[in-house]
Amino acid sequence: MSVSYNVTVSTIISDLKAEGAGTIDQYPAAYDNFLQDEWKVEPSNTQVQELATQFANGTGGNVLHILRNIFDYIMGNFTYVLGTTPKSCDQTLSYGYGDCDDLGLLYVSIARAAGIPAWMELGMIPRSSDGLQDWGGHAWVNALVPLGGGNYTVVTVDLANGYYLWMPPYRLSEYVDNGDSDDLKAFYFLFSSQGSGRASFTQDISVASYSEQGKLRIEA
Repeated sequence: MSVSYNVTVSTIISDLKAEGAGTIDQYPAAYDNFLQDEWKVEPSNTQVQELATQFANGTGGNVLHILRNIFDYIMGNFTYVLGTTPKSCDQTLSYGYGDCDDLGLLYVSIARAAGIPAWMELGMIPRSSDGLQDWGGHAWVNALVPLGGGNYTVVTVDLANGYYLWMPPYRLSEYVDNGDSDDLKAFYFLFSSQGSGRASFTQDISVASYSEQGKLRIEA
């Protein structure tokens, strides 16, 4: 089966500063499902809770300060190593390495333990910056940040590529975690089979043509 799409994608970049962000006591109950344990998301894990407490200390509960502390910790203490089935938080913490899923799941777990609603987004990005013809699976993180006046915004973090509060346009979102553990697990296990035969599944993406508009300078 072959499907073609015409799409317009944009770079996501936030100019939000810590002084413009709210605190962890400003979330409504509607987001409580993004504070709970889920498949491979473990805010109740003892090590995760200890880290969350550590990264929240001295922040006054400021959400962006906490998110940045978690980001700096993972970027400074873990190595990207491509894997298969996502690891548990204990495994990632013990091994000191992980892929986009492992590092993202750890980030979400620590954020939730700190009281910040966060969730996974799964899709595809180009494997190389040299072109757009070879795409592979990818995972990144979304987190909810309270603003003034009862407003909220969603920020994006990509641990594998070191993107904090921004994402380049070349991405395809296939699944956004809705807080349902079974749904999250099901994305990683598309189908199952019984008997002696082995089912297989392949997915290829090719870009027929594209054009770019504008240039951005990203400051770390």
